[in-house]
Amino acid sequence: MPAFKPQDCDLLLVKAIEEGDIDTLIELYEPGAAFFLFTTGELTYSPEAIRAEFEGLISMKPKMVIEEIVTTIHQDGNLATTNLKGYMDSFAPDGQAIHSPFHSLEVLRKQIDGTWRFAIDDLQGSAKQ
Repeated sequence: MPAFKPQDCDLLLVKAIEEGDIDTLIELYEPGAAFFLFTTGELTYSPEAIRAEFEGLISMKPKMVIEEIVTTIHQDGNLATTNLKGYMDSFAPDGQAIHSPFHSLEVLRKQIDGTWRFAIDDLQGSAKQ
């Protein structure tokens, strides 16, 4: 399902993570998107690295709760930022419960077909010191 508003990307991302739909996740990113790995904080532009990161997350079978999405669209209508605030509950391989709050920062670009895709995604972007 395409994202027709910038915040749709965040909603579709959460849904795809919970459903284990890795192909939909990858399609939400434009080619060459900048992605900060949530396991290391390292910046990558590699679709393979993004896929591997999400495969690891999906394997934890997370339940994600969105508390707030704040969207700002540039006056030209082609760039936007979203700040997604929420938390994720999951389990480590040893069965230990994990509660992870997040406050992400994304930059999105409107595509030629009118849909939106992530250009930059940083899961902890708004929470960095």
